[in-house]
Amino acid sequence: ASDVYKRQINQQFADVKKSLGSLSYEDWMSIPEIGDYRVKKAKRSEKYVPVPDSIIETARKQGEMTTAIDPNSGISSIANNKVSLNELGEARGQVLSLKLDKLSDGVTGKTTVDKPGYLTAISTSLQLTKEADIADFKKARLLLKSMINSDPKHAPGWIAAARLEELDGKMQEARNIIAQGLEHCSDSEDIWLEAARLETHEKSKAILAKAITQIPNSVKIWLKAAQKEEDKTMKIKILRRALDYIPNSLRIWKELIELEGPNEAKVLLYRAVECLPQELEVWLALAKLENYDNARVVLNKARHALPTESSIWIHAAKLEESHGNDSMVETIIKRGLKVLVKNGVTLKRDDWLQEAEIAERSGSLVTCKAIVNSTLDIGIEEDEKERIWLQDVETSEEKECLLTARTILEALIENFPTRKNIWLRALDFEKKHGTPQKVEELLRNAVTKCPHQETFWLLLAKYKWQTQNQINEARAILKEAFEMLPNNENIFLQAAKLERQIQEFDRAKKILQMAREKCGTPKCWMQSIQIERLTNNLEEAWNICVQSLKMHPKF
Repeated sequence: ASDVYKRQINQQFADVKKSLGSLSYEDWMSIPEIGDYRVKKAKRSEKYVPVPDSIIETARKQGEMTTAIDPNSGISSIANNKVSLNELGEARGQVLSLKLDKLSDGVTGKTTVDKPGYLTAISTSLQLTKEADIADFKKARLLLKSMINSDPKHAPGWIAAARLEELDGKMQEARNIIAQGLEHCSDSEDIWLEAARLETHEKSKAILAKAITQIPNSVKIWLKAAQKEEDKTMKIKILRRALDYIPNSLRIWKELIELEGPNEAKVLLYRAVECLPQELEVWLALAKLENYDNARVVLNKARHALPTESSIWIHAAKLEESHGNDSMVETIIKRGLKVLVKNGVTLKRDDWLQEAEIAERSGSLVTCKAIVNSTLDIGIEEDEKERIWLQDVETSEEKECLLTARTILEALIENFPTRKNIWLRALDFEKKHGTPQKVEELLRNAVTKCPHQETFWLLLAKYKWQTQNQINEARAILKEAFEMLPNNENIFLQAAKLERQIQEFDRAKKILQMAREKCGTPKCWMQSIQIERLTNNLEEAWNICVQSLKMHPKF
């Protein structure tokens, strides 16, 4: 049907189509457009709803003028808005002029510039990194210019302005600014040093020479001038010249002495102690360079010049120890303590223990022990000694100051000779850090001081038997223990165990028989039965078992 319809349409408009060929251009262009041929939908009825408060608030804020920057986001708080750069620049200029106006007193016209605050802000603004934005040099220059004009005698302002130009790559401009600053602040050592830093090597030496004529008492300028010289002789010459102007400068003395040889250094130190009698470092350096007799004289002079310095006494003790006079070391330390107290020095045991540890590390072992023995009980109550001293042992052991810890343990043993826990702590220390001889010596002292403590007898016998394999000595120790503790079960059992381990079964049986007679404890009977079974003497084992049940029926 559609094909028929199409043919009918074609046939219907065939004549019209043919007539289009004779249509002129003007007639073709005059054919009207058909317009919008799409099917149009019916318009919906319009609905009106209230505007949300959020939209109204946003519109209100957009109409406001912002007068402050969010301190949390900084300049990024306005970076996201579309702002004209020209308008922003004009606004910043107005803000800057307002700030500068506030710096002037409206009545007197005098400046009220906060110089430290300015320098802090400038130094902060000049800290640039690769990731950071480039600093606003124009603003910094305005601030610095205002500060310099308000107080041209303020050297840090000139220095900051020169460094700003240096940061901007304008070295010559930086040098010109510093040169102007020198005209106004010729008495400032910092600006002279800055001028020398900005110049070349040769010109900087000339600037420092001129600075010395302006400020001959500046230690920094003299040291910088010596540092600029490459020749050692020239360095020494400059430093010696500096001492003519500043004989009480420790830094210059130290720099000069380090450059000189031992003999010349000794001569300089003698002059230094005359110029700086209150400098402990100079006295000690001189004592180290002198021989034994002269060093004693130097330290005695130092003691009179500095009566409150404990280091002098410690060095005197080390001096005596280094020359083999060990008997004088503790005497010197004790005498030093008395003199210090007499001169009003408060003694602190923790500080002295640190000095003992320092002496130990430096190899002055006798001095270390003398310090510990002389100062260990300073400021401690009698009932607190054991607890505090044991803590000191732990602390020194952790620091690997073993001699200090051992000396404190010796003091503990001397003050508390019958305390079992102290002996055991000392024994544990010697097993970790000591020698076999130290362990044996400690155990023998323990059985001497605590003869009724079976633990120490057993430990000593076991040590001689198992560690040194000295059976006869172990037997002799147990024999002494029998005499001190005649009816002690553990000593009998230890002696029987010793004989059984070396397969001396007859000896072991005799010891156990003696134990049954003198002690009669269930363990003694049990050990007797076991050794009879071990030697396959079952009949005897049965007999002992029957007797033991009569004496200990519940065992």
